Amino acid sequence: AALACADAAAAGLAAPTDPETGDPLKPTFSNGVDPSPFALRTLFVDPPRAGVGEVTAGAMARFDRVLYISCNPASLAADAAAAGLAPTHAVTAAAVFDQFPYTDHVECGVLFERREP
Repeated sequence: AALACADAAAAGLAAPTDPETGDPLKPTFSNGVDPSPFALRTLFVDPPRAGVGEVTAGAMARFDRVLYISCNPASLAADAAAAGLAPTHAVTAAAVFDQFPYTDHVECGVLFERREP
């Protein structure tokens, strides 16, 4: 249900409905808790090498803070560009971790925070 709701929200559509009952689907955490009463302002992503994908990239700018951990700096840059973060968010912290010495692989982390209006 959560993915269907995220897909609909990213596409600007109404929330999807249960095909059996016709009731609107509500997003839930994996433990079944309804997230709507929570003020979710920070998004933490640690995607696979290919990046977060279109749906998540489309939702990133809605959060005040995005903490992005990546094993592929190129996909991190592409996702940040696809999300349109440059005009709305600033990079306030960044780090590179050489977890695999003697290879060309690095882990990196970037904290994007919403710019003041």
